[in-house]
Amino acid sequence: MKKGKSKVLLVEDEKTLAMIIKDTLEYEGFDVICAMNGVEGLKLYYTDSPDVIIADIMMPEMDGF
Repeated sequence: MKKGKSKVLLVEDEKTLAMIIKDTLEYEGFDVICAMNGVEGLKLYYTDSPDVIIADIMMPEMDGF
C-alpha cells in the first residue's frame, strides 16, 4: 500500500469553487493540484500522476469527460 498523502487532481474552471474544494480536501489530508481547464488538467495528469481526478464537466477548451 502507498504511504503518504493521496494526490488529487482537481480540474475546475470556477476559481472560488476550486479554492473551497481544494481547502476542504487539504484539510482532510489530501495533496491537491489544480487545473483551470481540461487541457491543463490533462497535462497535469501526465506529469504529476495523481491518484484520483475530480473534474468539472462543463469547462472551456476541453470538457471533464
